[in-house]
Amino acid sequence: MPVSRVRPTTIAELRERQKLMLREEGLRQALAFQPQPTDVIITPYAKSGTTWVQQIVHGLRTRGSIVVRQSSVEFMRAHQRQFDDHLIREARDAVCGLPPGGESTKVRTGNVGDHTWELPPEISADLDRLWREEIETTLGFPSYPALRAALSR
Repeated sequence: MPVSRVRPTTIAELRERQKLMLREEGLRQALAFQPQPTDVIITPYAKSGTTWVQQIVHGLRTRGSIVVRQSSVEFMRAHQRQFDDHLIREARDAVCGLPPGGESTKVRTGNVGDHTWELPPEISADLDRLWREEIETTLGFPSYPALRAALSR
C-alpha cells in the first residue's frame, strides 16, 4: 500500500500512520530484550527532562565532574544534535513514508520557568506540585537552581 509523503494533519491520519510503526519483527525484538546487570534504564515522564536525567545519570555512573558541565544549557546548545531525536525521527519518517526534515531539538531557552509560557497553566501547576512533592520533600531542593547550585559544589 503506497504511503502518502505528506505529514498527517488530523488525529485519525496520525493514528493510521502510527500503525505502520508497529511491526511483528520489532515487537518480537522488544519482547526478547533481556537487560544486563550493568544496564541503566531511564524512564521519566514524557517531556520532563529525559535528556537532562540521562546526562546526570551518566555523570554519576562515570563518577566524573561532567555532571554539572554537561547538564548545563550552554553545553547542550553547543551540542544540540546530541540532544535531539533525529535518529528516531529519521527512522520513523522512513517507515511511515513521511517527508524528511523537521525539527526535533530538545534544547530550549534554558531559563527556569520558561515552561510556563509554553505549557497550559494546569500542566505547569502540576509540574510545580510534583517538584514540591517529589524533589523538595525528598531531597530538600525548593527549585531547580537550588539543585544545580548543590551539584556545582
